Amino acid sequence: MMPVTVRRLLRLHDVFSSANFRIAGVSGPILAATLAVSPAYAQAPKPAVDVATPVVQTVREWDQYTGRFEPVERIELRARVSGYLNSVHFDDGQMVEKGDLLFVIDPRPLEAELSAASAALTSAQAQFKLAQSDLKRGEELLRRKVTAVAEVDRRRSQRDVAAANVLVARANVRTAELNLGFTNIRAPIDGRMSDRRVDVGNLISGGSEGATLLTTIVSQNPIHFVFDVSEQAYLKYARLNASGKLPGSRDTPNPIYIRLTDETGWPRRGFMNFVDNVLGQETGTVRGRAVLENADGFLQPGMFGEVRLLGSGDYEAVLIP
Repeated sequence: MMPVTVRRLLRLHDVFSSANFRIAGVSGPILAATLAVSPAYAQAPKPAVDVATPVVQTVREWDQYTGRFEPVERIELRARVSGYLNSVHFDDGQMVEKGDLLFVIDPRPLEAELSAASAALTSAQAQFKLAQSDLKRGEELLRRKVTAVAEVDRRRSQRDVAAANVLVARANVRTAELNLGFTNIRAPIDGRMSDRRVDVGNLISGGSEGATLLTTIVSQNPIHFVFDVSEQAYLKYARLNASGKLPGSRDTPNPIYIRLTDETGWPRRGFMNFVDNVLGQETGTVRGRAVLENADGFLQPGMFGEVRLLGSGDYEAVLIP
């Protein structure tokens, strides 16, 4: 087929070649010669066609989602006892290990409470020994028929009350020891510290739901990657699992690959370790979670990334370049 422009030029050639056609005294053949068609239009080159041989291979499909990194553990450090903050033993943003000392609350009031509880325990133990001795003397008098049974029962009751008082006093000592220990606030996990929220000298409220927030600490290695999957995609995975073509990520650590916003390829590998038990009513999505190593601490909670996970089982497909 000829281009439209060429067809129009040929029609003009036929018209201008007519013997009855005249324009300003110029005959049709002269105009026709002027409008002759270029050979370049009449003989256009044939288009080049690439030829490729298809191949049959076993393939699997991968799905991609956007998500963000979250810490495996995130802890808000709050005081368990009240008192004035004596000292802070970390730098803002510092990496710490489990057991490192972070804060110290003035221990002197609690040391006094421990001393009082210990004294009360000593007194209760003395009362118990006296009551026990009185009971033994009463039982001996009863065997000699010198005293009444009621008197022995009274002494036995006093001995039991004294024994209970010893238990209460010992519990009070244990509580005072715990409270004194809580004045030293230590790192509960390995991780990175946030900044301090309270300066030295401030009164700390502790031991209640509204206890003073001192700082937060988040773990670094391993790290979670959390993303949302649509209901349609969730149904696809559920049906693949039901048919045995692809095991579900709730029960199987399916491999995943992750890249950051400035990375090409999929250099980071992890495994699925959680799929939520409900779909969000407002979003119609279900939350999935993967876990991966972060030994160098480069990945930080809150960073965005893309995840690639299995979207089908293995099957044969015809492939072309």
